[in-house]
Amino acid sequence: MKLTIGQKLYYVPYRWSYHSDPNEGTVVAVKKIGRRWATLDNNHRIDIETMQADGNGYSSPGMCYLSKVAYEKEIEADSAWKELNGHLTISRPKHLNAEQIRVMIKIINGEQ
Repeated sequence: MKLTIGQKLYYVPYRWSYHSDPNEGTVVAVKKIGRRWATLDNNHRIDIETMQADGNGYSSPGMCYLSKVAYEKEIEADSAWKELNGHLTISRPKHLNAEQIRVMIKIINGEQ
């Protein structure tokens, strides 16, 4: 992904951050782009690969997404993953055969 100066991003603070409301994201603009970091108009800088805000030696205060819709899709995928994880057990569910399991592995590995 290539960021551009002036591009609008959706910045969401992490839940533990006490500088902003964790349930509210804000629209920010890219002010400057370097080789590794992009500076935002909210005085944070983000890693251009991960879109994670720099914590200046501390934990990251937040994350950027290309849009609010992209953020909501990420939250939806995380929720679905947690739901799937709740169904996983140590033993193979007897109704799953080897072919079905291999298909799931390919999907998880991004091969399908």
